[in-house]
Amino acid sequence: MNLLKVAFICLFLSSLSGCYSVTLRPQGETKLISAPTKETSYDFFFWGLAKKYNLDGKALCPAAASTVRQIQIQNSLVDGLLTVITLGIYAPRSVSVWCN
Repeated sequence: MNLLKVAFICLFLSSLSGCYSVTLRPQGETKLISAPTKETSYDFFFWGLAKKYNLDGKALCPAAASTVRQIQIQNSLVDGLLTVITLGIYAPRSVSVWCN
């Protein structure tokens, strides 16, 4: 196979992975669109089966009086590409947190 075919197949497979976003916030609150307080990435392995994370509000918003107002977990285009290229062995997820 030539390089062009391999690049096309990788591009096609990455388009199948899709991007998604899950937003968690207290009931009745509107979605925040301001810049997040903290952005980070979590590494998952073997399609998320090998490593699990517990998101702790006190660790995410370290100030004494701060509480989590909203958390957004995303699978961005780059996250999807890395997952496809490694065949799911490495699958990063982007996390954004809004604090009081």
